[in-house]
Amino acid sequence: MTTTKQLSTESPASPPLALHIRSLRQWHGEHGLEQAELAELAGISRHALYRLENCRELPPIIAALFAVAYALGVAPDALLDPRERARIEAAVAARRERVERDAPYAAQ
Repeated sequence: MTTTKQLSTESPASPPLALHIRSLRQWHGEHGLEQAELAELAGISRHALYRLENCRELPPIIAALFAVAYALGVAPDALLDPRERARIEAAVAARRERVERDAPYAAQ
């Protein structure tokens, strides 16, 4: 008697995404933000954003920062020096202003 092993055609369930960037980006504004738009506003490459959107585990440095914040009993953004937070916010605001100014519909 010959026994054949049947292979499953189902792929194993992949773990959930570690970050919810893609879903937040898709719900941002009336039509959502394209990946390239968010990458430009954030000042990172589209490839870097793609990697963050598709990661199944938190990058170790992000996990470490969150662990330190939770161990201290504070929100993760409390670990940022207020001057650094202000610098990042100003850089994003400047990029947003430039994108809105240079948008094709801005002249209409």
